[in-house]
Amino acid sequence: MNPRPSLQEEPSVLDHGFDALFLIEPLLLHSIDEHGTLLNVSTAWARLLGYSREELIGRRSVDIMAPRSRAYALTHGLPMLYDRGHVSNISYEFLRADGRPIPVLLSSGAIRDASGRYVKSLTVITDDRRARYAERELDARAQRDHEGAGALRDLLEKLGHDTRTPLGAILGFAGLMEQGELESGQRARLAEVLKAAEALRGALDAALAAAEGGLAPRRRSSSPMPRQDDAPRRRLPLAPMRVLLAVADAAAQDHLRALLRAAGHEVIAVANGYEAIEALFAGPADLAVIDLDMPGLSGPATVSQIRNSGRSFRDVPVIACSGAANPPALSALRGQGMDGLLGPDCTPGTLEAEMRRALEGRSP
Repeated sequence: MNPRPSLQEEPSVLDHGFDALFLIEPLLLHSIDEHGTLLNVSTAWARLLGYSREELIGRRSVDIMAPRSRAYALTHGLPMLYDRGHVSNISYEFLRADGRPIPVLLSSGAIRDASGRYVKSLTVITDDRRARYAERELDARAQRDHEGAGALRDLLEKLGHDTRTPLGAILGFAGLMEQGELESGQRARLAEVLKAAEALRGALDAALAAAEGGLAPRRRSSSPMPRQDDAPRRRLPLAPMRVLLAVADAAAQDHLRALLRAAGHEVIAVANGYEAIEALFAGPADLAVIDLDMPGLSGPATVSQIRNSGRSFRDVPVIACSGAANPPALSALRGQGMDGLLGPDCTPGTLEAEMRRALEGRSP
């Protein structure tokens, strides 16, 4: 009997079986390479997103994610998959072709070659819309209950005030009368009044306290992102990204391009703001590094056009860079739509830190 074929012995057979998974209904599956590019997408998953399989294969998975999910995928989700070989139940939002979000839970396992190098993933998607919508309904119901409880508390406070005040006056005046000269019959009837009033005050206090204690506490709303079964144990390098580099000075551009490529990122390098806008129209970028001092369309003017474009790239994280000895403060740059700042003495560590901060700060 022939031994069972291994990946090295019969790759075509195994690849055929792997690819056949993506045709099975109703499985929601996709597979990505080491750059996050979609190698295969199941028919059901493409249909749920409003695309054909052919429209999705070759695109990057992060390009069809909502901004917050994209930032989390680049800073945590994909690095964990590449490093550890698996992730489980990460809560993401993908965007349908019509722009509507689809909340999902994503679990993924890495497929490696004989040398241990990451080749591709098998990623299983769970449609989380029912659970997410149910959770939102619970949150909305809890909010309504909280608002109703607030109104009831106000009513109870008013009721307590409106009844305790005259009741206190009755008890006070009855106490004064008790100290005066009264016939024995009058004193006996007054004692009954005082006894009934004290009992009424005790019953009222008990009823109001019970009603207040029975009001439901406000339910704390949970955040839809991120949800995963385990957090990263250590900070991992950022996932490979597509970075737009718009720097006028040739030496500075070469330096930053070398740092970015050494970290595994794809770089689209341009020399001025007009070319930067054209590059964004040509294809998506995960992050932009833009020179403040470009001729023609300056860095701030370029960022203003990006933010006011109304296009899908309007929320791209932007890191300003400057060769000046005293560049503007980051707080001032944030007011102009920028998310980070690189000085002339940029190192791999400072570059990655600014990229991470820009990604996490820009995501809503």
